Amino acid sequence: MSAWKLVEAVPEVTEQPAVAQQQAQQQRSDSSQTDQRQRTNRPRRNQFNNGRTKQERSYFAYLATQQIDAIFHPDSLCMDTYIRSYMDEEGYVPIALVCTYQNVAYFGSSYEDIFHKLIQVEPKAQFYELDQQNETIRPKAGWEKFRMPNVFGGFGLPKYVKQPFGSEGYYGGEVAAEATAASAEVTTGADNSQN
Repeated sequence: MSAWKLVEAVPEVTEQPAVAQQQAQQQRSDSSQTDQRQRTNRPRRNQFNNGRTKQERSYFAYLATQQIDAIFHPDSLCMDTYIRSYMDEEGYVPIALVCTYQNVAYFGSSYEDIFHKLIQVEPKAQFYELDQQNETIRPKAGWEKFRMPNVFGGFGLPKYVKQPFGSEGYYGGEVAAEATAASAEVTTGADNSQN
């Protein structure tokens, strides 16, 4: 008998007058339009410097540098084998690698903003030091003990050296000069064969 009552109750719940159905439909469309307006007006997080003032960019870059300082805390480095596996023979790691960490990238600062803020804040930093020329960073004290062993019986990867980019070419002056000379020979040979 109780099952019979449930069957009778179902049509009563699902049947609504036409006016109530129209009101419910109107409320759903109004709320979806409002949600859509809120989504389009909301600024997107993690878009680099999207509409930020210079002061805001500086502030978010500062927050990112604080996270980088925390990454190089000795307690954090003891557990972080990922960053330790990228340390070179002098304990340096590319700043670009550190900027890919989620807690650094969260602030949406560009690499340039973070790099310039790291240079500016370095004298006050507790746990890191920079090599500005090669754009690398390492722990301030005790970096020797954090390097990972390599296959040659030493510790760390080969030293990171920033390669010149531009007039000398990506691979440096010698390779770029050879490539330029080879391409000049090919073009002059082609010109001579046509005559």
